[in-house]
Amino acid sequence: MRRILPHIVHGLQPVAVWHLMWVQSLADECQARDVASLAGLDASVFRRAYHQRMVQEMQQALRKIYFTPSDTRDAGYIETEHFGVRFPHRSSYVDLTCISQRWLRDLLWDHIADVLRSPTCPRSAQPVDFVRRAGAELSAFLEAEAPGGGHDPTVLRGEHVHCFVADLRNRERLGLTFRGHARLDGKRSKVTENSRRLVFNYGRSLLRGALDSGSAEQIGLDRSFIAAMPVGGPGTPRSRNPFPDEVARALADEADLQQLADGYDPHDRGLRDVWETIIVTGRRAREVLQLRLDCVGRYGGMALLWHDQTKVGNLNAAVRIPDHLLDRLEERRRKTLAHYADRHAGRPPTPAERAHLALFPTDILNPDGRRALSYTWFHTGFRSWLAELDLGGHYVAHQARHTLATRLLRHGASLTHIRRYLGHPDRRTPRPAMRLGSRMDPGSRPADHHREHHPQAASPPAHYRQPHPRRTTQGCPLQPPLPGSPHGRPRSPDHQPLTGSSAVTSTVPTNRG
Repeated sequence: MRRILPHIVHGLQPVAVWHLMWVQSLADECQARDVASLAGLDASVFRRAYHQRMVQEMQQALRKIYFTPSDTRDAGYIETEHFGVRFPHRSSYVDLTCISQRWLRDLLWDHIADVLRSPTCPRSAQPVDFVRRAGAELSAFLEAEAPGGGHDPTVLRGEHVHCFVADLRNRERLGLTFRGHARLDGKRSKVTENSRRLVFNYGRSLLRGALDSGSAEQIGLDRSFIAAMPVGGPGTPRSRNPFPDEVARALADEADLQQLADGYDPHDRGLRDVWETIIVTGRRAREVLQLRLDCVGRYGGMALLWHDQTKVGNLNAAVRIPDHLLDRLEERRRKTLAHYADRHAGRPPTPAERAHLALFPTDILNPDGRRALSYTWFHTGFRSWLAELDLGGHYVAHQARHTLATRLLRHGASLTHIRRYLGHPDRRTPRPAMRLGSRMDPGSRPADHHREHHPQAASPPAHYRQPHPRRTTQGCPLQPPLPGSPHGRPRSPDHQPLTGSSAVTSTVPTNRG
C-alpha cells in the first residue's frame, strides 16, 4: 500500500481525499484476503462502497503507469493521458471493447491516437465519442450481416457498406435504435437525422484515414469498402426560437424560481443563481457554470460580470449587470466561501487559492474547490423543473439567449452590437434575431430609427436643434485656452488665422533672457 499511494497522487487528476482510517481499513481488508496486487482485482469483492471506490481509483492510476500505449491497444482501450490530454469532466479511460472485430478496433485506436497527437486536438471529447459511435455501429452491423461476422477484412467489399448505409437510413426512417452499444450506461440511442449524419461522416473519416496511412493495405481491406462509405453532409441548420411571452414570464416568476431552488437543488449549489444569470445576461450555460469566485464587482460605479467565452476564444470579458443580480452573485460567493471553510476546518482560502476557486463548485472529487458543476447537473435539474411546470412545449435553457437577442433588437440595438454583446464568432448573429430584424414593421427597425433621428436627418429631433452649451459665446470651462486667445476667451468673428511665415514665427517661444 505504501508503494501505491505515491503513484495515486501522481497519476490521478482530480484526486479524492481519503481519510487515513479508510486507507488503513482497506489495507487490513487486502491483508485478510491475501491480495498481492490491486491490478486486475475485481473491486466488487469488497463490501464497503468506499473501499470499492478507492480500489477503482487506484486501478485507474495504475493503468496509466504500468501499461504502455501499445499495451492498451492490445487490451481494447485507450488512455488519453498517455498523449497528454484530459478532456473536461471526462475520465482518461476510453473503452473500445464495444467493437468486436480486432482489425476495426485497431484502426479506431490508431485514428483516436492521431487525433490526440494532432496540434489541433479538440478541446472536448465529442470527436472521440462520435468516431467511437461510428465504429461501434459498423462493427455491430458487420457482426450480424457480414460473412464470418466481419472478422476477416479481406472478404469485405463495397456492397457490405451499401447494405450498412441502407440499414441505418431505414432505422432513421422507422425511428429504431442503433445496433451498437456505444453509450456508457449500456442503453441504445435512437437513430436521428443528426446522429446518422455523424456516423457517416466519422465512419468515412475513420476508413479514409486508414487508406491514407497504409493500414488498409496492410490488413487487406478492399478499396471499394472504403470508397462506399458516403458523406453524411453538413445537416439541416436549425435554430431554436425565443421563448414565447407567457413561457418567458413563467420561467422568470418568483414562485417558479423558488420552486426550482427548493425542489431541484436541495443542497443549495446555485441552480437558481445559474438560471437567473443566464436569463439576465444571455450568457451560455457553460460560461455561467465556469465563473470564478471573484467574477463580479463594481468598477467605476458599474456592476460588471467577468467571464470567459471559451467557445469563441474571448477570455476575461465583462458585461454590465443589474444590481439585483450583483447582490445574488455576491451572496453566492459568501456561501461558497463558507462551504470551503467547512471543508477545511474553518480555514478560509489563501489569496492564491481564492484566485482559482469556482463560484459554483462541485462536491465530487473537488477538495480544492476549483472544479465547477457540470452542465449535466444543471441540465438535469432544469429539465425536471420544466417538466413539472408543464409549459406545453419542449424548451431548453439556450433559448433564453435568443430571447434576449430579440428584445435587444426590438429596443433599437444593432445586429453588430448584439453580436459583440453575446460573443458570437466572426459576423454570425443569432438567426432568430436576424429573422426578426428582417420582418419588423417599417419605421420600427433600428436602421429606420437611426435614419430618422440622427443629427443630420432632414428633420432631426428637437434636442439636436438646440444650441449646445459648449458652442455658446461664453465658452466652456473644460476647454483648454485656444492658441492666440489669451485666458481662453473666444476669438472675435473677424479673427484671421496666421499663415505663412507669420504663423511659424508666432509659434516660436521667445527667450526673454
